[in-house]
Amino acid sequence: IYARDNANGTGAWSLEIGMKLLEAMENYTDYPYYTMAEKINMKQAAIPDFNAGAMENWGLLTYREALILYDPLNSNHFYKQRVANIVSHEIAHMWFGNLVTCAWWGNLWLNEGFARFYQYFLTGSVAPELGYERRFMVEQYISALSVDSVDSAHALTNPDVYNPTTVWNHFSTITYARGACILRMTQYLLGQETYVKGLRSYLKERAFDVAEPHHLFNALDAAAREDGALAAYGGITIDRYFRTWSEKAGHPMLSVTIDQRTGTMQVPQARWERTTGSSAFPGIWDIPITWTREGAADFDDLKPSQFLTAQSTVIERGTEGLEWVIFNKQASGFYRVNYDDTNWALIVQALRNNPNVIHEFNRVQIIDDLFNMGRAGVRPYQQVLNLLSFLQFDDEYGPWIAAIDGFNFVLRRLAHDEPNLQKLRDIINKELSVAVTGRLGYVEVENQTFMDGILRMYLMNFLCDNGHDECIATGIEKFAEWKAGGFIPANMRPWVYCTGLRFGVAEDFEFFWNRYLQEDLAGEQIVMLQNAGCSRDEASLRKFLDAIVSQQNIVRDQDFTTALTSAVSKNEYNTMRAFAWLKDNVNQTTEALGGIATPLSYIVSRLSNEQDMADGSNWLNENQDSIGTAYNTGVNGIASSRNNLAWSRRRMPEVYEYFDNGVYVEYEIEDPTQEEVTTEESVTVTPPELDLEVTTEVDDESDSANIAALSIFTL
Repeated sequence: IYARDNANGTGAWSLEIGMKLLEAMENYTDYPYYTMAEKINMKQAAIPDFNAGAMENWGLLTYREALILYDPLNSNHFYKQRVANIVSHEIAHMWFGNLVTCAWWGNLWLNEGFARFYQYFLTGSVAPELGYERRFMVEQYISALSVDSVDSAHALTNPDVYNPTTVWNHFSTITYARGACILRMTQYLLGQETYVKGLRSYLKERAFDVAEPHHLFNALDAAAREDGALAAYGGITIDRYFRTWSEKAGHPMLSVTIDQRTGTMQVPQARWERTTGSSAFPGIWDIPITWTREGAADFDDLKPSQFLTAQSTVIERGTEGLEWVIFNKQASGFYRVNYDDTNWALIVQALRNNPNVIHEFNRVQIIDDLFNMGRAGVRPYQQVLNLLSFLQFDDEYGPWIAAIDGFNFVLRRLAHDEPNLQKLRDIINKELSVAVTGRLGYVEVENQTFMDGILRMYLMNFLCDNGHDECIATGIEKFAEWKAGGFIPANMRPWVYCTGLRFGVAEDFEFFWNRYLQEDLAGEQIVMLQNAGCSRDEASLRKFLDAIVSQQNIVRDQDFTTALTSAVSKNEYNTMRAFAWLKDNVNQTTEALGGIATPLSYIVSRLSNEQDMADGSNWLNENQDSIGTAYNTGVNGIASSRNNLAWSRRRMPEVYEYFDNGVYVEYEIEDPTQEEVTTEESVTVTPPELDLEVTTEVDDESDSANIAALSIFTL
């Protein structure tokens, strides 16, 4: 590890994990690294100013300092795992990218999809305590589904890559994360041994050469034939299956309906689109299907039971009567799943009883799928949030990170409506987060697991941002102790810094900023930049923004985006203050950043009321000639904000209805195998959002009827 001479041993972790990763990759590929060339070596360099992040030069891997230098005392858990998986990514490129290189940029996933896959699963094999499989779900799987959910998404194998701009655009989340997800699905389809056998053949056959996707498919098919890995699937080959995923953009939604009386399950597929739920470009994928049921729950066997290759298929559950079913075990396949109302009700009842009855990865998918169905209008938000009430009892990493992502979208859509925004925050703070905060607490615990430490860090960031009383009180207390000479554990610093600044004064920012100027550890500098924008003091915000564009290297060029995002978004108050500052500093910002488009885009995308949008539009029109192409950036951003506001006015009444109903409205489901009995104590009505019986407890009116029942038989 090469670094500046005052790095003080912060390369020790990357050296330790890097040696393990290199050996693991050699064993995995059966291709020793040091045989690739005479006198080849493995040098890794930490570079203070390096915009690329990291680069896989053969034998000399280069990194930003924050991605390779780690201080056990002053770097939080994010940086420990980040250093490990970035080193793993670059080491994987020695085989996938250098030894065998994609023939053209349109097949870049042959390099980057594999490197992204191994930065989680190879690293997880040598450092299982860092939770890479769990983190893959929330960091790669759901982000890949999101960006792949628009009709403008590109395919993995993309024939439209032909010039520098299209090449650059292909270095995308789809290429990296979706590529890794499809490889993960393929590994479960073939089984680990067959998958590895095929990859070893691929690397040896194409060594020191370029590769096309068909070279990979042929190698995997040969291994599958030898092992009989695809024999049960009626002629499916890797070449056929993989092309439906690599040559086509998007992914399917399975809409599963179950006849609870007979156990017959209808399973159609359709391309998912995140704004309406229905894509303008229909498609059919070869989908490896896994599923399990309540009476014989098995989430561990991930070998697909069958393929869905047509628009729809029928699967027999094999049992009669009420029983939940979960498709896509451990979210091993790259697709979303919706169920009929009865199955959703059975699932949420089971999760409220015991969240662990359904695998953590499936709970991640349930949460992400439901939030996305709410966004698209496929399911109304009052139903989505009711189903997600099981978070009251869930205290694990994956479900809560997925929930934070989903709630942030809804919270942002309520930014213009402070009373209702506060209602949702109160439900999150006082009801949904009780179990997880009760288990984790608010401060670091001796001998805690790595995953508990990183979950607490992310959770406290979220809760403090949304006004959680205990979180804020703890943050203010620890910030004051720090000012008095105390020490803040690294995992607590992000939310303690932000809370101390948000509820502090100019003096607090001065203390914080002076510590930033003295800081030498790159990762800690980034943590401080991410939270400097939390200050509500306008003079402090202006000082921060001035430093970003000062061209005195107070903020490195590679960290401009981090700093600007913090300044604009860490406080709702600061968006328009940052806009006022930008108007006063157009020339200086242009000199430092090459234009004002980047900060302007961050600002106008957060405008949440018509007055601010009108003021922004007027300024853009008045300054169109002087700000150049940033004018179009601003106009498009305001149009997007206006569309978001219109969407909120149209859809947020569903959330208001959820507030009226309470955190959870119990579903009553009649067993279809039993004869229906009608009593005088029940009345038949049709709730607007649910096609199930609903029981609502009325606290203050004990004499009122408190049950509204809608018979499934009537439906």
